[in-house]
Amino acid sequence: MSITDDRVRFFTQDAGKDILRDGTKMIKRPNPVFVLKQDNYFAVDTAEGVMRGNPGDYVVYDPISGHVWVIKEDYLKMHYRAADDQPRAE
Repeated sequence: MSITDDRVRFFTQDAGKDILRDGTKMIKRPNPVFVLKQDNYFAVDTAEGVMRGNPGDYVVYDPISGHVWVIKEDYLKMHYRAADDQPRAE
């Protein structure tokens, strides 16, 4: 579930359906995950506690584990690829 007030969008661990609906499927070796870029400040309730994100960061959902977390755009570009892209040579 995601809850939005005037300033912060808060994602709970059951936010997967929101991210599946609105997000982009990506590949994180080896499992597909779904990512959703945020335009505002936001927070995610993770197994380790609340993670806060800034505008331009992504909320990530792993449908296999059910986990939700935050990543920066530069980390996304470095470690993830779009699900329909060909694998990069390593």
